Amino acid sequence: METTDNETTPSILTLEEVANLLRCSKKTVYNWVRDKHLPVAKMPGKYLFFRDDVLNALKNRQTE
Repeated sequence: METTDNETTPSILTLEEVANLLRCSKKTVYNWVRDKHLPVAKMPGKYLFFRDDVLNALKNRQTE
């Protein structure tokens, strides 16, 4: 996986990595994707997320 220069978290994350990063269940991540709160790239057999998109979505949910 590709990593950013100043972070240890990869810049492209799997669904499981997003759940671990946000300390929530994979089902919660699926729900956020379904409800369009979390941008995702759907690949055959998996979802991929950009780390910055995940963190920005989390920040936006705090202000709702």
